[in-house]
Amino acid sequence: MPDLVPNLRLVSARIKLKRASDLDGEGRVGEALALYDEILTELAADVGSAVRKRVAEALFFKSQALFDLGEPGEALAVVDELIHRFSTAELPVRRRVLHALWVTCWTLRREYPDHAETALALCNEGVRRFGHETDPCLRERLLGLFVDQSLILEHLGRLEEGIDLRHKVAARYEADPDPNLRERAQRVVDAMDRRFSTKGESF
Repeated sequence: MPDLVPNLRLVSARIKLKRASDLDGEGRVGEALALYDEILTELAADVGSAVRKRVAEALFFKSQALFDLGEPGEALAVVDELIHRFSTAELPVRRRVLHALWVTCWTLRREYPDHAETALALCNEGVRRFGHETDPCLRERLLGLFVDQSLILEHLGRLEEGIDLRHKVAARYEADPDPNLRERAQRVVDAMDRRFSTKGESF
């Protein structure tokens, strides 16, 4: 007979993830965090793609709950664990990791501007780990990461780095096989042209 215990743990994890999400939405963040930790403990000894997906989800949502509590240091430690454990996993999990990177950078930019350097480092980490990907979803999410990176550089007044980023984005996406993504990337490049034009650089 197949071992039902791992399957039961996965079912339990799915139920607890839904409950934790509901608690988070109700502002009961501490209770949500406790459930995320339960999930991570229960699945710690299991392997397999289904388990990795649930663990990655639990880590992502735990990081967001910690940001909600005003604990960016703890949240970033969880994101770091997610990156190092799953950035080479199967495609659906890699998508979750890059999504987490993008959301984290967005959160730092909007809510924790004193963590700008950390956000820029995460942007570079995303390019290093996922810049070679051919999956359209990952390429699109990476473009979103470039947008946040450019906004942070503008905020910091680092216009030369912004101009350099503009050129890199243009080169990366100018021959993208997805016409919709090429068009979106061109809009991003055009926005960077306007954002960094005060430098007097001829694009």
